[in-house]
Amino acid sequence: MNLDHRTQSQADNDWAQVVPDAGLVSQAFEAAHVSDHTDPAVQLTLARLFHAKGRYREAMDMLESLMQRYPDAPDLLEEAGQLAEQFGEDEQADRYLRCAASRGGTLALVGLATVQMHAGRVAPAAWLWWRIARLANVERAAAIEAWAALAVCANEANRLRVIKYAQRQLSDLAVGDDARQAMARAEQHLSSGRVISASRVGRGQRTQNPSSLQWIAERAADTLEEHARVFPDRPDTHYHLAMCEHVLGNCDAATANVAQALNLSPNYRAAKVLQLRIEPSDDAPHDAA
Repeated sequence: MNLDHRTQSQADNDWAQVVPDAGLVSQAFEAAHVSDHTDPAVQLTLARLFHAKGRYREAMDMLESLMQRYPDAPDLLEEAGQLAEQFGEDEQADRYLRCAASRGGTLALVGLATVQMHAGRVAPAAWLWWRIARLANVERAAAIEAWAALAVCANEANRLRVIKYAQRQLSDLAVGDDARQAMARAEQHLSSGRVISASRVGRGQRTQNPSSLQWIAERAADTLEEHARVFPDRPDTHYHLAMCEHVLGNCDAATANVAQALNLSPNYRAAKVLQLRIEPSDDAPHDAA
């Protein structure tokens, strides 16, 4: 993105001040609204503030407008891809992130790997995390996340040699609680993926152990409930939590969470499909009284 360095740095600093305190979002939003809307840095800040306020469509419109002006900017494609993934636009997210990755965007690879984990596709996620960790110019924080996620994926696939290798690399980089926190974040990403993967096996193979799937769903639901508490405006979290509750037979909780996902993102296609599975149709036959 070909922005003036001082202007872009100021926009990034403004955003960094907003994120830790949600109470500042409205104040920053009003300040940005009276700024010069033709300034790309202001437009980028507005897009991020729209995102923080849960106004997905306006955030995406702002990013798409910027991408028309800067079509070769991987950072914009990365942000658009991550935004789309959070709001359930999986195909759009995949398209933006792959395009950003082809232009050298490291964060796009992180986004693609995360999407794979959310979908329960451990092998392609592990391969992407391996790529990220081995990049020559990868920052230390990103390398820690990559090695931690690779260790979690390898553990899920029972690849002991890969687990040990990833853990050694992680111990060389991480300081204090960095490794534990990175592993916890990776586990969180994989929580819903475990349910999706186990459900997929359950439909295709009658030998799937129901108690195993239930344990996975319970573990994932605990993680996702905490994530929903910390980030209540993430529709993807509510969607994945609804899927876990549905697997566990908790119909009321599943219905409430899928409704919240759709309230936050009305065009969330996967959530619409899940809602149809959860809620009985008016045309469905009813038992006689």
